[in-house]
Amino acid sequence: MMGTPGWRQSVEPYAQAWQNGDMQAAWHHVQERLPASERGAAVSPETMHLSLSKALMLAVFQRFFLVAFWYAVGGIGLAIFVRGLVALAEQWPQAAARPRYLKACEWVNWIPVRLLSITFGIAGDLSGWLGESKAAITGVTKKTSEVLMISANGSLTGYALDPARFSRIHPDEWASFGGRSLSAVRDLLNRSMLVWICLLALLVIAGVV
Repeated sequence: MMGTPGWRQSVEPYAQAWQNGDMQAAWHHVQERLPASERGAAVSPETMHLSLSKALMLAVFQRFFLVAFWYAVGGIGLAIFVRGLVALAEQWPQAAARPRYLKACEWVNWIPVRLLSITFGIAGDLSGWLGESKAAITGVTKKTSEVLMISANGSLTGYALDPARFSRIHPDEWASFGGRSLSAVRDLLNRSMLVWICLLALLVIAGVV
């Protein structure tokens, strides 16, 4: 219920293809992971990478942070209900009905994604997060993916989610950008998971959960 199966098999060859400069191969490795509206084969490497990073963060958020938050709030029953809602939004047979479930997901995502945004600041570059993320947290209409991207971009150093700026400042290291960026995103998510696990452990010790 909380895992992200298949991502490693997509991301590792993607990073290798990026290192080799073969962007067509990189796209083929991750095309199924990209949102349908952003899956065009003609997209630029920068757009493709940002779309993949957004999809990765959203997948981890929905399968770990979202479930953990609602488990702490309402127990295993509520956690399973929320996870099921996400599954319906992703896999409901009639595509025309999925937007209704997506809208419901945005409602259940609203608080936990903003809590995760704050965690990004704690686990990453707090000063950068403070400069970028205020609008994301306070924006009522910001979608989950937008909050994640804005917050992660502010919390990461080295322009890990700003490929255009990275290519201008470090043109000689462009071949390593894909792998370095994904590693930075993964490390930020891992540190944030550790923060949440420690917080949940404290709640268990206190008898709240």
